[in-house]
Amino acid sequence: MSSKLSLPCALLACVLWNGCDRAPATPTARALRGDFLRAVEVEGFLKAAKSTPLTAPTGADSAMRVSWLAEDGAHVAAGDVVARFDETEWTKALAEAEGKRGGVGLRMEKQRIAASGAESGAELDSDLARRELEMAERFQVSDSSFTSRNEMVESALDAGLARSRDLHARGVRDVQRRVAAGESALLAIEDRQAGEEIAHARSGLTALSLAAPHDGLVVFLRDWRGNTTRVGDSIWPGQRMAEIPDLSEMECEVYVLEADAGGLAIGQKATVRLEAHPEVEFAGQVKRVDAVAKPRFRGVPVQFFGATIQLARTDADLMKPGQRVRARIEIDRRSDVLLIPAAAVLSREGHSFVQRRGSAGFELVSVEIAASDGGRVVVTSGLSAGDDVALAAPESGGSGGETDTAPAAGSPGAPDAGRKPAPAGGAP
Repeated sequence: MSSKLSLPCALLACVLWNGCDRAPATPTARALRGDFLRAVEVEGFLKAAKSTPLTAPTGADSAMRVSWLAEDGAHVAAGDVVARFDETEWTKALAEAEGKRGGVGLRMEKQRIAASGAESGAELDSDLARRELEMAERFQVSDSSFTSRNEMVESALDAGLARSRDLHARGVRDVQRRVAAGESALLAIEDRQAGEEIAHARSGLTALSLAAPHDGLVVFLRDWRGNTTRVGDSIWPGQRMAEIPDLSEMECEVYVLEADAGGLAIGQKATVRLEAHPEVEFAGQVKRVDAVAKPRFRGVPVQFFGATIQLARTDADLMKPGQRVRARIEIDRRSDVLLIPAAAVLSREGHSFVQRRGSAGFELVSVEIAASDGGRVVVTSGLSAGDDVALAAPESGGSGGETDTAPAAGSPGAPDAGRKPAPAGGAP
């Protein structure tokens, strides 16, 4: 076999030799000026900006049980019944109050008869005592020439005794009258209380239905599980059960994940799409933001900031309360700013750095980051448009004679490579 290699084999050997001797090129990106937008995608539901609340009757002293409900989302006219409540408790209360009043009436009659009998007896005793006094005074002996002294003393004692009996009879009669008047007053109070209980029970019976105050669409409120009020549920007096929304002006209630809520604020622009009609887009802006993040579902620890989006227009033909929506909120929009990939930024002790290509290779440069959307960052100082920055730790002996003038990533004193800068702005 010939020891000489053919020309193709020699060329292949040369390429393989040079390839093994050359390090792979460091990936880079160029800093360019452009527009920056950080937005969050959220979901929620439609609700009326204004509505008439419907609350349970306030006349009851305890919870009431729902016995009938109108259909959720049904159209109602003014005066139409929206909900009815079980009348068992009210009927029982009315029967007890009427029985109480009947018992008071019997006691009042008994007291009247007893007082009348006592009054008659006292009158008889008083009349008898008065007659005895008259007789004693008429036949009292005072002339000592006709009677003995003992007879005169006895006659005086009889007159004094008769006078005392008369005073006692009058006193007893007056006391009995006052006692009878006091008992009558107490019974009258009980009768009045029973009458008030009867009126209260009858008022409750007449208020066991909830009527619509005006025409509209009735929407029952939902609890944390998303359930509406159902037949058999217990409702407290004054509890809000439903509402009649004003369909001429709708808004969105949305939920922003806590991790995405940095910089969320009132006045930010938003675009909204109905899940039922995704082809139509509605403009809006953030009207309200919760001050505290809360779990959306009980038992799920994920936190959300609730927010309200005010819509620029309402389409009554497409929009109904409770419809699910998806919205895009513009958290941060900047025009003509310097942008680089977030992968080019290194972080150490709260400061940001990049590896910028120079004439002698890559050099470590401190930069100021104003905002980030996770993929790109806005640089306000440290770079200029057209600068090339490394997307990975530069390799020594790179192509073109480039050398790495910065500490290698992961070595002592080097910035932490690959750590993305936090988005500008904190939680609302």
